[in-house]
Amino acid sequence: ALPISDSAPLPPLACSTPTTPQLPPAMSSTRLRASLKFPGSPSSSRAQTDLHLAQTIADIKESVGFNSSPEVPPWVGDDGTTIVWSAPRIAMAKVVNSQMFDTVMGVVITANVGLIWWETDLDAQCFPEYENDVLACPFSSGGHEMLSRLNTGLLVLYTVECFVRMYVDRLQYVFNLWNLADASIL
Repeated sequence: ALPISDSAPLPPLACSTPTTPQLPPAMSSTRLRASLKFPGSPSSSRAQTDLHLAQTIADIKESVGFNSSPEVPPWVGDDGTTIVWSAPRIAMAKVVNSQMFDTVMGVVITANVGLIWWETDLDAQCFPEYENDVLACPFSSGGHEMLSRLNTGLLVLYTVECFVRMYVDRLQYVFNLWNLADASIL
């Protein structure tokens, strides 16, 4: 939580006269009204906004299973000292729950989207000439052995990731929306 004080002083306003604030060149009057605090306005509105923002971010992180730095790792028991998971499960958890793993998988998914785009472009070249016999089309993505092998490799990678996450998370797997989305796509 953010330390917020209702009595914190607001920054002074830059004004040419007491009633006419100077507009920065890129600031609209609507944005100015939303950002300025005039005398007599409640001083706690900024603190309330900051508190609401912090709470909303925390709610979003909780809803998608985000835990950037848990105080106690999930493999430690309730007493705080006993390790209750097996060594392979801990090792896999450290890998699949790391930022690096998420980044690598994001790059793989982006490359897969490019592969799908390329396949679609190849198949689109077959129409309307080969509409009734797409396999006879020289441009068909089905005629490229490399595409088939890449697709199979990606499917195996996604399936292994899904099963490793199931092994690590166990019952908690079904409470993570990203896991459910991945499983439904597979």
